[in-house]
Amino acid sequence: MLSSTAWVWAFQLVSMQKELHKQMTVMVAVPVNKEGKRMEGMPSANCKILNHSICIHLQAVSLF
Repeated sequence: MLSSTAWVWAFQLVSMQKELHKQMTVMVAVPVNKEGKRMEGMPSANCKILNHSICIHLQAVSLF
């Protein structure tokens, strides 16, 4: 059985993880939206290259 201090610590840990997840979502969404706007006027070949680099970036961010 966990002591009350351990329960408080566990609750704080879960709260911190939820907050971190929210912040990571925003940190990823802003650059992706910015790059999406840049891609609007580009030729399709350049868009494919840029899209690939965005996917690699998202994979790297999701590892953390």
